Amino acid sequence: MEIKEDGNCFHEVKITDQDGLLRTIKVPVVQQLALNGLKHLPDRYINVPPDHPVVSYSVPDPSQTFPAIDVAQLTIGPRSECLGRAQELVKLARVAKEWGLFLIINHGIEDSVLRGVEDVVRGFFGLSFEEKKLSVGTYMNVDNMGYGHNFVRSENQRLTWIDRLAMKAAPREASEGLHVWPQNPANFRQVMEEYVEGARKVCNHLLEALAESLSLEKHVFLRNLDSKSSEINVRVNYYPQCPRPDLSLGITPHSDGSALTFLMQFGATGGLQVLKDAKWVTVPWPENMLLVGVGDLLEIMSNGRLKSAWHRVATKADGERLSVALFFNPPSEAEIEPVKDEGPSNESYKKVIVGDYEYKLMEIKEDGNCFHEVKITDQDGLLRTVKVPVVQQLALNGLKHLPDRFINVPPDHPVVSSSVLDPSQTFPAIDVAQLRIGPESEGPGRAQELVKLARVAKEWGLFLIINHGIEDSVLCGVEDVVRGFFGLSFEEKKLSVGTYMDVDNMGYGQNFVRSENQRLTWIDRLAMKAAPREASEGLHVWPQNPANFRQVMEEYVERARKVCNLLLEALAESLSLEKHVFLRNLDSKSSEINVRVNYYPQCPRPDLSLGITPHSDGSALTFLMQFGATGGLQVLKDAKWVTVPWPENMLLVGVGDLLEIMSNGRLKSAWHRVATKADGERLSVTLFYNPPSVAEIEPVKDEGPSNESYKKVIVGDYMRNYYKISPTIDKQAINFAKI
Repeated sequence: MEIKEDGNCFHEVKITDQDGLLRTIKVPVVQQLALNGLKHLPDRYINVPPDHPVVSYSVPDPSQTFPAIDVAQLTIGPRSECLGRAQELVKLARVAKEWGLFLIINHGIEDSVLRGVEDVVRGFFGLSFEEKKLSVGTYMNVDNMGYGHNFVRSENQRLTWIDRLAMKAAPREASEGLHVWPQNPANFRQVMEEYVEGARKVCNHLLEALAESLSLEKHVFLRNLDSKSSEINVRVNYYPQCPRPDLSLGITPHSDGSALTFLMQFGATGGLQVLKDAKWVTVPWPENMLLVGVGDLLEIMSNGRLKSAWHRVATKADGERLSVALFFNPPSEAEIEPVKDEGPSNESYKKVIVGDYEYKLMEIKEDGNCFHEVKITDQDGLLRTVKVPVVQQLALNGLKHLPDRFINVPPDHPVVSSSVLDPSQTFPAIDVAQLRIGPESEGPGRAQELVKLARVAKEWGLFLIINHGIEDSVLCGVEDVVRGFFGLSFEEKKLSVGTYMDVDNMGYGQNFVRSENQRLTWIDRLAMKAAPREASEGLHVWPQNPANFRQVMEEYVERARKVCNLLLEALAESLSLEKHVFLRNLDSKSSEINVRVNYYPQCPRPDLSLGITPHSDGSALTFLMQFGATGGLQVLKDAKWVTVPWPENMLLVGVGDLLEIMSNGRLKSAWHRVATKADGERLSVTLFYNPPSVAEIEPVKDEGPSNESYKKVIVGDYMRNYYKISPTIDKQAINFAKI
């Protein structure tokens, strides 16, 4: 192959570094290293062989142990139901089960088509680097489409001796990957798509034959691969000659995440190796034959009767090798399931959505490529988008250390465990049933409950409630949809994004990201505007999955609103104020209720991290429920961080800044934060109950000489300032409303 001298050539690959930051690194073009006459193998390409020895397959006789399958014998038709076809089915079943792959002959794809594929592939890799790199792209947030290198995840990882070109060939109208088809050679796509269609027909025959060879109904596999919607991905692999084949690999060990994989090769042979009986065996694959491999999806559909091959690619010192791999998959939205056995079920596999499996496959190879995109204003006043790691994904990756960006050094205030307190005395729950207004409720029980409410609200800025009247079925429904949402793939979760008041604080994301270098919190959150019902901001970020998410959450919000209204009246009475003095600011038609769902995964270093940094809430009342691990909420009391004694099965209510203003400081919003946990995930649902943003609120009047410490404010003005300055190191936002 004649190639122009390219000089310094690099693939540019996006990675996530150890601090969770997105970076672009340069990976050498292997073809160019070989072209430069490399005499030694760069350290990064040394893949020390595992303990499995490599066995050359010279004996036994490949024609007996790895015979080619005659596709012509398998063709369905009146004359094909003969002894020859039956014998071929037996042979197919044996080879497919023993190896997870098999050679095919007499497949019906014309030699002219195969030669055409070789011509355009050699033509592409014969181009200059500048021409080749015009074909680049991503799919499922991974740099795995177009011209590039395979699965680069860190700057220091071991690399494989390969350059590759990956495209999505079907369905024809698919958008992902189409722009990365090479424009040169000019007939590249036409030739490749003709080959793909020929290969599709062969694969369809083979899927029927494989089913029959296992004594299954012949369409049991094929019905999952509808010709119009099934997916076919193309990957062209280029392995140049290598100075040290004993230390390098072309592709590291893996199984294919496909139903069937359809392969051709040209150039040097002997590169493909499969793990058999704890030995790496070089597959006896002649250049002029095609090879078919069982993929993970077919293993699932066959309920393990067929196994996908665990294989790798060795490098060669005596010449370049090229291969073209076609990956045949059901549509990404299709649900596949294992075949049913007659008699008692012995299924080892479960139903899966193809796209979920593919996404998990990408996650296993590298999960860190999941980011919240956040708009910030940089120091030059320019609007920029920065990428912030998805904390849930970091935790799923089994993170053993805490990335530097998530280290929030604890302040000088010590942390006091709530176990040193007697919660029943110092933080008793408020019985909402005792507070209800009515002829039967004006007794000593209600009066005592009002006294208790005033004391706890003043001392803590928050309080537990029981007997609130919200049915367990409603609360369980909220937990179900919240867990359902955070159980989705990242791609599905990130469909819910948005902004409010020019801040990225709506939808799925991270809290208060202001700069590229700031410390981050160990949280992912989902924020929506639930009321007023006709509000436009944030409504588009309600999740569509689970399908009943919004319905369930809005039912809970309306129940919580009634409880909050009752509590606002009770709080006023507990302070010897007219009972509607707070509630009149919260008209049921125009008051606002924002919902924030917080997800705190388990964290490797709770002593160095925070789920939410210290803050007060910019609400009138905050209404909270939690599930999962407890003990995360901490409040600053007497210069100590005290873990709030909050049982999982109780609701919690907090005083917000707006109620502090309206009460003229009689009630104080709690300065609080959220600690992380090493022993399990924690989730909470927070409702922020506010007057309308256009409303003007003012402190209550005292009888006698005025001692007001707060002034009138427009709610929207207060909130804009709140979001502008957050996060802060101490309680600063309230100063906006102080005289």
